[in-house]
This record gives sequence, C-alpha cells and structure tokens, in this order.
Amino acid sequence: MAVMNRWDERYAPDRYFYGTEPNELVRAAIAGLPTGRALFLAEGEGRNAVHAASLGHEVVAVDSSAEGAARRWPWPPSAAWP
Repeated sequence: MAVMNRWDERYAPDRYFYGTEPNELVRAAIAGLPTGRALFLAEGEGRNAVHAASLGHEVVAVDSSAEGAARRWPWPPSAAWP
C-alpha cells in the first residue's frame, strides 16, 4: 500500500487545488520564448506544463504526488506526463 504524502492529500479532492490556469509568473516568463523543450519540476496537477505545451513547447512534467499526476483534463499531444 502506497503512503500518501502531504501533496497527495492536497490534490485528492475533486477539484484542481490551484485551478487550471497557469501561474501568472510562468505565463509571463514563457510568453516571449521561442518554442523548445521545457522541464517542469514539482508540477503538481500540470497546469503550467499544459500551458507551455499549448504554446508549442515539448514538455516533460514530474511530481512526487501520485494524486497530482493522476489528474486529467485534455492534454495537448506534446505534453508528457510520467
């Protein structure tokens, strides 16, 4: 049996804890970048990675929370989630 970490507890409810819109700092930081590869660490439910992928970036996102990684909404084809 897997042990839930505190992030699993945060992401377990039937809602996106931080919402589905990207963090404004992330949105502003990648707005003018040319498309390329992006690594998102501690990505939780994936909102920032999905945003980057929607702009054409090749994305890899990781998180220690199984609950966060299990959250689903329509992922762009270029978004990878381990």
